[in-house]
Amino acid sequence: MEKATIDILATAISDVGYWRWWVVENDTCQLEFGGVQLLNGDLLCKESKSAVIALQYRKNDFLVFYDKLSDTDWYKKLQNDKINPFVVDYDFFIFNDFGAKNEIENEYKNKHTIKEINNIGQIKNVLIFKAGQVAVIIGGDEFRVIDQEDIVSEEKIVERNKLWWSFWKDYWQKRETTEAYNKDYVCEVTIPIKG
Repeated sequence: MEKATIDILATAISDVGYWRWWVVENDTCQLEFGGVQLLNGDLLCKESKSAVIALQYRKNDFLVFYDKLSDTDWYKKLQNDKINPFVVDYDFFIFNDFGAKNEIENEYKNKHTIKEINNIGQIKNVLIFKAGQVAVIIGGDEFRVIDQEDIVSEEKIVERNKLWWSFWKDYWQKRETTEAYNKDYVCEVTIPIKG
């Protein structure tokens, strides 16, 4: 994936998004995020337009959680929908930079290795992020973005992000009018500048 697309994806997730679920199966580690600024659905529909997507890492994949919590089972509860999602830190959502690993390991006291890191120097794709009291390092040789429908291509990431911002503008223009959309969390916390 091109760096420009990775940057769009990182901002679309981390601006106001949240980490809501995870799974490890066979040769795949996957994290699911909500509140993502990629258009979901038709612009004419009045329902929420913010996407739920998964980042999937495959082959030579690994997953490690860190935390500052007294609850040692938080990640199991997250996987079983027993706790609220974790809001992603906008300033620390980093693709493909292992240098960020040291900061995570220095800041978070507890480490939970879900799937061991092998051949760390050869891993092609990695994501390191903070989400308040927790942090995640995930990676693998293959990386893809998926939604409820299918794999989301690079072109679709760029297109759906542009469409989401068009929707956001329309959302605020129609807010508190008879044409208003249903309340959208992601739009509500992404407030436009008013002069």
